[in-house]
Amino acid sequence: MNLRVYVDQRRCLFCGICGGVCSEVFRVGSEGKSIALDIELTEDLLAKAKFAESLCPVNAIEIKN
Repeated sequence: MNLRVYVDQRRCLFCGICGGVCSEVFRVGSEGKSIALDIELTEDLLAKAKFAESLCPVNAIEIKN
């Protein structure tokens, strides 16, 4: 499994939900919006990242190869 998490900076409002759900993957970037760390996702982190993706109010998070 070689999935990565991406945050669309044009959509992100930085509500902080993703970082609250999965701080291991999401951080605040220099633009004051969420960024996803470029890390390999374990099963646990993938589940948390998918949960964050489902909660994002502007659908800015994408998990893909």
